[in-house]
Amino acid sequence: MELPFLDQVAMKREIRGLSIFLLLICTIGSLSAARSEEQEEGEVYVAGQNFTLEQALNQALAENPPDARRRFWVVVSGRDAVLLTKAGANPGLLESIERARRRGGIIYVCQSDMRAQGIKPSGLIPGVLPVQGFGGAAADANAPPLPQSDTPLPRDLQHSRLILRSCADNAPVENSVEPPSAAETGGAQ
Repeated sequence: MELPFLDQVAMKREIRGLSIFLLLICTIGSLSAARSEEQEEGEVYVAGQNFTLEQALNQALAENPPDARRRFWVVVSGRDAVLLTKAGANPGLLESIERARRRGGIIYVCQSDMRAQGIKPSGLIPGVLPVQGFGGAAADANAPPLPQSDTPLPRDLQHSRLILRSCADNAPVENSVEPPSAAETGGAQ
Protein backbone atom coordinates (compact mmCIF):
# COMPACT_ATOMS: atom_id res chain seq x y z
CA MET A 1 0.00 0.00 0.00
CA GLU A 2 1.46 3.33 -1.09
CA LEU A 3 1.15 6.41 1.01
CA PRO A 4 1.20 9.55 -1.20
CA PHE A 5 2.21 11.87 1.63
CA LEU A 6 5.48 9.90 2.09
CA ASP A 7 6.38 10.66 -1.53
CA GLN A 8 5.69 14.34 -0.88
CA VAL A 9 7.90 14.32 2.26
CA ALA A 10 10.74 12.63 0.36
CA MET A 11 10.40 15.10 -2.51
CA LYS A 12 10.49 18.08 -0.10
CA ARG A 13 13.69 16.72 1.49
CA GLU A 14 15.31 16.33 -1.92
CA ILE A 15 14.31 19.85 -2.93
CA ARG A 16 15.56 21.29 0.38
CA GLY A 17 18.89 19.43 0.03
CA LEU A 18 19.26 20.58 -3.57
CA SER A 19 18.46 24.18 -2.55
CA ILE A 20 21.11 24.12 0.17
CA PHE A 21 23.64 22.65 -2.26
CA LEU A 22 22.90 25.34 -4.89
CA LEU A 23 23.10 28.09 -2.26
CA LEU A 24 26.49 26.77 -1.15
CA ILE A 25 27.76 26.69 -4.75
CA CYS A 26 26.56 30.27 -5.36
CA THR A 27 28.19 31.50 -2.14
CA ILE A 28 31.54 29.89 -2.99
CA GLY A 29 31.36 31.31 -6.51
CA SER A 30 30.67 34.85 -5.31
CA LEU A 31 33.48 34.67 -2.73
CA SER A 32 35.90 33.51 -5.43
CA ALA A 33 34.82 36.34 -7.73
CA ALA A 34 35.21 38.93 -4.96
CA ARG A 35 38.67 37.62 -4.09
CA SER A 36 39.80 37.74 -7.72
CA GLU A 37 38.69 41.40 -7.95
CA GLU A 38 40.96 42.32 -5.02
CA GLN A 39 44.31 43.76 -6.08
CA GLU A 40 47.55 42.09 -5.10
CA GLU A 41 50.09 44.17 -3.25
CA GLY A 42 53.24 45.06 -5.14
CA GLU A 43 56.37 46.90 -4.06
CA VAL A 44 57.27 50.22 -2.49
CA TYR A 45 59.48 52.55 -4.56
CA VAL A 46 61.18 55.40 -2.70
CA ALA A 47 62.46 58.47 -4.53
CA GLY A 48 65.10 60.18 -2.46
CA GLN A 49 68.78 59.40 -1.94
CA ASN A 50 69.15 56.35 -4.22
CA PHE A 51 66.43 57.04 -6.79
CA THR A 52 65.23 60.18 -8.48
CA LEU A 53 61.46 60.51 -8.81
CA GLU A 54 61.76 59.80 -12.53
CA GLN A 55 63.76 56.60 -11.87
CA ALA A 56 61.34 55.41 -9.19
CA LEU A 57 58.32 56.01 -11.44
CA ASN A 58 59.99 54.37 -14.44
CA GLN A 59 60.88 51.28 -12.43
CA ALA A 60 57.39 51.12 -10.87
CA LEU A 61 55.76 51.36 -14.30
CA ALA A 62 58.12 48.75 -15.79
CA GLU A 63 57.40 46.28 -12.98
CA ASN A 64 53.65 46.97 -12.93
CA PRO A 65 52.26 46.72 -16.47
CA PRO A 66 48.61 47.68 -17.07
CA ASP A 67 47.42 44.07 -16.80
CA ALA A 68 49.28 43.32 -13.53
CA ARG A 69 46.39 44.38 -11.25
CA ARG A 70 48.81 45.10 -8.42
CA ARG A 71 48.68 47.98 -5.97
CA PHE A 72 52.10 49.65 -5.54
CA TRP A 73 53.43 52.73 -3.77
CA VAL A 74 55.82 55.50 -4.75
CA VAL A 75 57.13 57.53 -1.82
CA VAL A 76 58.81 60.84 -2.60
CA SER A 77 61.23 62.31 -0.08
CA GLY A 78 63.92 64.95 -0.11
CA ARG A 79 64.41 67.49 -2.88
CA ASP A 80 62.07 65.67 -5.28
CA ALA A 81 59.06 66.65 -3.16
CA VAL A 82 58.86 69.96 -5.03
CA LEU A 83 58.31 68.02 -8.28
CA LEU A 84 54.92 66.92 -6.94
CA THR A 85 53.63 70.48 -6.74
CA LYS A 86 51.46 72.14 -9.34
CA ALA A 87 54.24 74.68 -9.91
CA GLY A 88 57.12 72.17 -10.00
CA ALA A 89 55.77 69.32 -12.15
CA ASN A 90 56.53 69.08 -15.85
CA PRO A 91 54.11 67.54 -18.41
CA GLY A 92 56.15 64.33 -18.78
CA LEU A 93 56.18 63.77 -15.03
CA LEU A 94 52.44 64.47 -14.78
CA GLU A 95 51.81 61.86 -17.48
CA SER A 96 53.98 59.27 -15.68
CA ILE A 97 52.19 59.93 -12.39
CA GLU A 98 48.80 59.54 -14.06
CA ARG A 99 49.89 56.26 -15.71
CA ALA A 100 51.10 54.98 -12.34
CA ARG A 101 47.80 55.89 -10.70
CA ARG A 102 45.79 54.16 -13.48
CA ARG A 103 47.87 51.02 -12.90
CA GLY A 104 47.17 50.96 -9.17
CA GLY A 105 49.94 53.20 -7.90
CA ILE A 106 49.56 55.44 -4.88
CA ILE A 107 51.90 58.44 -4.79
CA TYR A 108 52.99 59.78 -1.40
CA VAL A 109 55.10 62.77 -0.45
CA CYS A 110 56.73 63.08 2.96
CA GLN A 111 55.22 65.82 5.13
CA SER A 112 58.58 66.56 6.75
CA ASP A 113 60.01 67.38 3.31
CA MET A 114 56.94 69.43 2.45
CA ARG A 115 57.47 71.48 5.62
CA ALA A 116 61.21 71.86 4.94
CA GLN A 117 60.50 73.18 1.43
CA GLY A 118 57.46 75.29 2.34
CA ILE A 119 55.04 73.15 0.32
CA LYS A 120 51.39 73.40 1.30
CA PRO A 121 49.00 70.44 0.75
CA SER A 122 46.88 72.67 -1.51
CA GLY A 123 49.91 73.10 -3.78
CA LEU A 124 50.27 69.36 -4.48
CA ILE A 125 49.29 67.71 -7.74
CA PRO A 126 45.79 66.22 -7.33
CA GLY A 127 45.95 62.64 -6.09
CA VAL A 128 49.33 62.97 -4.33
CA LEU A 129 48.98 62.11 -0.64
CA PRO A 130 51.09 63.62 2.14
CA VAL A 131 52.30 61.05 4.67
CA GLN A 132 53.66 61.71 8.14
CA GLY A 133 56.62 59.48 8.88
CA PHE A 134 57.67 57.96 12.16
CA GLY A 135 60.59 56.17 13.67
CA GLY A 136 63.58 56.15 11.43
CA ALA A 137 66.53 53.87 12.10
CA ALA A 138 65.95 53.70 15.87
CA ALA A 139 62.29 52.63 15.60
CA ASP A 140 61.27 49.23 16.92
CA ALA A 141 61.13 46.99 13.87
CA ASN A 142 58.22 45.04 15.38
CA ALA A 143 56.08 48.06 16.28
CA PRO A 144 52.93 48.38 14.19
CA PRO A 145 52.71 51.48 12.00
CA LEU A 146 50.78 54.39 13.42
CA PRO A 147 47.40 54.99 11.79
CA GLN A 148 47.37 57.80 9.25
CA SER A 149 44.24 59.87 8.90
CA ASP A 150 42.88 59.55 5.36
CA THR A 151 46.13 57.97 4.12
CA PRO A 152 45.69 54.44 2.80
CA LEU A 153 48.62 52.25 3.79
CA PRO A 154 49.47 48.77 2.49
CA ARG A 155 48.07 45.75 4.32
CA ASP A 156 51.60 44.35 4.41
CA LEU A 157 53.22 45.60 7.63
CA GLN A 158 56.74 45.70 6.16
CA HIS A 159 55.56 47.90 3.29
CA SER A 160 53.70 50.22 5.68
CA ARG A 161 56.75 50.51 7.92
CA LEU A 162 59.00 51.22 4.94
CA ILE A 163 56.73 54.05 3.80
CA LEU A 164 56.49 55.60 7.26
CA ARG A 165 60.21 55.16 8.06
CA SER A 166 61.15 56.69 4.71
CA CYS A 167 59.28 59.83 5.73
CA ALA A 168 60.66 60.04 9.27
CA ASP A 169 62.67 63.17 10.01
CA ASN A 170 66.32 62.57 9.00
CA ALA A 171 65.57 58.97 8.02
CA PRO A 172 67.90 57.14 5.65
CA VAL A 173 65.96 56.24 2.53
CA GLU A 174 65.34 52.54 2.00
CA ASN A 175 63.72 50.72 -0.91
CA SER A 176 61.96 47.41 -1.15
CA VAL A 177 63.57 47.09 -4.58
CA GLU A 178 67.14 47.71 -5.68
CA PRO A 179 67.93 50.93 -7.55
CA PRO A 180 68.80 50.52 -11.23
CA SER A 181 72.47 50.01 -12.00
CA ALA A 182 74.52 52.60 -13.86
CA ALA A 183 74.33 50.40 -16.98
CA GLU A 184 70.52 50.36 -16.78
CA THR A 185 70.30 54.15 -16.43
CA GLY A 186 72.92 54.95 -19.05
CA GLY A 187 75.51 55.90 -16.43
CA ALA A 188 73.38 58.54 -14.69
CA GLN A 189 72.21 58.03 -11.13
